[in-house]
Amino acid sequence: MGRLITFKHELPQFVFPPIRRTTPIFPPPSNSKLGVATMAIHMPCKALICVSLVASPQVVPPIATANIPKPLPKFEKVEFDRMREKANGEWLIKYDHSSMSRLMTFFGRNKDYWPKLSRFGRWAVNSASYNQEATRLMTFHFLFSASAFIVDNPSKVNDLVDIDIAGLEGLLHAYSALVASDPLKATPNMARVLELQRTGKLRELVQELSTKFASLPDNS
Repeated sequence: MGRLITFKHELPQFVFPPIRRTTPIFPPPSNSKLGVATMAIHMPCKALICVSLVASPQVVPPIATANIPKPLPKFEKVEFDRMREKANGEWLIKYDHSSMSRLMTFFGRNKDYWPKLSRFGRWAVNSASYNQEATRLMTFHFLFSASAFIVDNPSKVNDLVDIDIAGLEGLLHAYSALVASDPLKATPNMARVLELQRTGKLRELVQELSTKFASLPDNS
């Protein structure tokens, strides 16, 4: 079992599980240009779950590029807006495999709108998850909200902090709705993050933890 890393700083303390690779949590869409790029679930201990991106040696997952993305074709924007409605409706607190499949297919056609799932993003998903299904749900909402930020603000494709903030806000929206439906699904870290959201300190949190993560080795 890997060691747990806790950072001490002015913000509330959070626990960081080590990152490990294991089996995918869902199969890649067959019609996506992402090929075999998948998400993977990581379980360093029974109580903690962490998610990261993995790919075969032949495939590199597309990430937001240095160039401003080309405007989405009208039919792509319509498709994305349909997913946005579902993300705030029937997909909000119940994971549906079709939600991630449609999102990954969209990324396959529009790779410049793919938001890199940062180490902060993986930590946020882990912190909001109490089981495997919740991990899938929170991963979807973080990725979708981060990509929605790029769709709405293509000129900010390289503003990684803003992208992570958008992903976190989408995750918190789903997490709050989930906990409202069942208080037993609350997690300690997210209670602290929600308090920071209420006091307008999400940017400070993302900046500080992103800096901490950047100082860690890749296998920590």
